[in-house]
Amino acid sequence: MLKNILLAVAFFAAGISLFSQPVLNKDIFPEIGFEFTQVTCDTNGVSEGDSGANVIWDFSDLTVLTSEPKTTQSMIAPSEGMNNSLFPTAEYGFQADTATTYLKFEGQVLTRLGTGFDEGAEVLTDFEDFMEFPFTFNDTHSDTFEGTIDISLPSGITTVDRSGTVEMEADAYGTVILPTGTFENVLRVKYTQIIQEKLPASAGGIVIKNTIVTYSYILEDKFWPLLSITRSKTEYEGSPFPLPAINSSNVMYSEYEAVTVTKPSIPALAGPVDGSVDLELPITLDWSDSESGGIIKQKDDELQAEITYSVQVSQNAAFTGDMALEEQSSVSEITIEDIEQGKTYYWRVMATEGSESSDWSTAWSFSVKAADLEAPSAPVLSGPANNAEETSTTPTFTWNEADDAEMWHIMLSSDMNFESEIIVDESDLTQGSYTIQNALEQNTMYYWRVRAFGNEAWSDWSDVYSFTTEKAQSVEMPVGAANVIISPLPANENINISFDSEIFGKAALVIADESGRNLVSMNNLQLNFGVNSFEVSTRSLASGVYYLTLSGNSLLIHEKVIISR
Repeated sequence: MLKNILLAVAFFAAGISLFSQPVLNKDIFPEIGFEFTQVTCDTNGVSEGDSGANVIWDFSDLTVLTSEPKTTQSMIAPSEGMNNSLFPTAEYGFQADTATTYLKFEGQVLTRLGTGFDEGAEVLTDFEDFMEFPFTFNDTHSDTFEGTIDISLPSGITTVDRSGTVEMEADAYGTVILPTGTFENVLRVKYTQIIQEKLPASAGGIVIKNTIVTYSYILEDKFWPLLSITRSKTEYEGSPFPLPAINSSNVMYSEYEAVTVTKPSIPALAGPVDGSVDLELPITLDWSDSESGGIIKQKDDELQAEITYSVQVSQNAAFTGDMALEEQSSVSEITIEDIEQGKTYYWRVMATEGSESSDWSTAWSFSVKAADLEAPSAPVLSGPANNAEETSTTPTFTWNEADDAEMWHIMLSSDMNFESEIIVDESDLTQGSYTIQNALEQNTMYYWRVRAFGNEAWSDWSDVYSFTTEKAQSVEMPVGAANVIISPLPANENINISFDSEIFGKAALVIADESGRNLVSMNNLQLNFGVNSFEVSTRSLASGVYYLTLSGNSLLIHEKVIISR
């Protein structure tokens, strides 16, 4: 049982340390169904070698132990693993020898939930954070974990508490020389796990301490370990009689043949032919398949890296600045449809196989036919509403703004056919509204329409709307005053009222809208015999028609005023 879990941890460390490549990301984690095979070697005289950069490790004299079976490791579905019911949240099962290590991702962290055996299991309650992505040379990662494990004692299978620490460090990279050949761009990861288990009092209360150190040598851009060296030490603490420490070691390498890997061939563009013009979207860019630059062999199987293609489409032949399109493809064509029409483009392709990329292909060009432009749709009028009554004599006209409209043309007339009596004819409006500058006649019916300009064409006219302006309100003759002058008219920021008063005393001034709401008030104004003058701020008033009333001590002035913005 103990040997099983030590092997499971060591094998998993060797398998997972592939992630400690010069640049390591979560997306290189193997899919369920992946497997590889390792052979066991004699450990005598084998050293893990130096750490650091650009190291050369020579293991060319490793001796394969023909007495030991080859070991196949694989990624399986959790439902296929040993004692899988104890790990309901697992996403992967790493099968090595007679043990299944259960794993899952929590964000960018790879977590170990425990290990199932043919008899019993290790179940962690505090999971082991095995690695946090991204991970690269000189990165480190550590965590603590705890749980229980079933161990075999003379009295039978017993469950004991287990706790431990894990440390991982990408401590070196360089070249590995094996009996099968020389491999460059190899990353080495050192994985150290310290585990403690306390036996029950009936078994002497002994604490078992296991220290496992695995060095894993990983081919760049490959999941499987090229070579793994594992050293373990088991110590017993608290025994009433001396128990010697047990040391063991294990060296395994994968049966790969080193080959010379070169760049894949440069893709040859096929279509559309160079210089094609007036192409209509969508457009398919096509090129020849690139030839592989090399393979990695395992026994008699050939595992060829997938060739992918990078495609760039630009509006300049130097391919500088922002690209019109930049896309990856696993096949030798792409279809594009979301690029600007009426433009000339240049395109090129590069092939990538593993860590090797070809040069860019020769660039070809094509032009896209300009879109057939259509005039904007006719505007939809919104206000004043059709057949509206009692409309202000200085109304604001509004309509919808179509996305492709650049400006608008409004016409206003008392003639429903717009053949005469044209009051407004503005054809360069840049927003969807227009306010009358000069007050319209009261109690009069008017007609209005709008059209839009865009894509170098005018739309049809909108529907014609009509409205009737408000009836005239009576303005009373002044009482107790003469020579009333209100200026300026129309007013903007301020308005001034002057008059000759026959009254002495106090007065109040009010400005109301056409519905009678008081909007401006001034109280306790001093009236004097003779000439009086008051200035009123109208900044808070919108454009429109208002009525000013000044009253007090038998004096009454009621006048119509117009505000224009």
